[in-house]
Amino acid sequence: MSIAKEKRTCPMCKEEFIIEMDDCFKRSYYDNTFCSDGCGSANFWLEKVEEKDNPNSVRVDGTHFWIGDEDSKSGFRGHGGAKFIIVFSDGREVITTNLWCQGDIPLNYRKKVLHDNAEFKKFSVNEKEEVKCPTCNSIFNPQKDLRNQLSIDEYRISGMCQNCQDNVFGAD
Repeated sequence: MSIAKEKRTCPMCKEEFIIEMDDCFKRSYYDNTFCSDGCGSANFWLEKVEEKDNPNSVRVDGTHFWIGDEDSKSGFRGHGGAKFIIVFSDGREVITTNLWCQGDIPLNYRKKVLHDNAEFKKFSVNEKEEVKCPTCNSIFNPQKDLRNQLSIDEYRISGMCQNCQDNVFGAD
């Protein structure tokens, strides 16, 4: 395998830098390479600013999410296909099983432009109430059947039974 060195200009800061390219990759793979992680991160968040009014853009408690296509034929689903009910500040309520987390919004973006625009609808925990898991359709009592407080907190967001929580989030 040979390595080619090529001078590039960072699309973010316009600084020139040298990139080493493996011959096994097509050159187009490197077309939008940034000079540093900082420039790559800045570019990512600037893209989120451009998309901030898109109805698929979700910001809850300083974290950015994206609602993926519910009819996607891909084998991948955000959060392992867990069901989320999102209540937007404009009054819309969206149910999705394809929510992708894109990370914590940097403070400077959060303060200036990427403000929270939604919250997750919380499922209630009532010791006398049996509910249906939105993922596997099993009937369970959240107060009695969930392992611990962390599981109850996860239930309040996802509505899932303990088994489905363990499958999606890992056993706690």
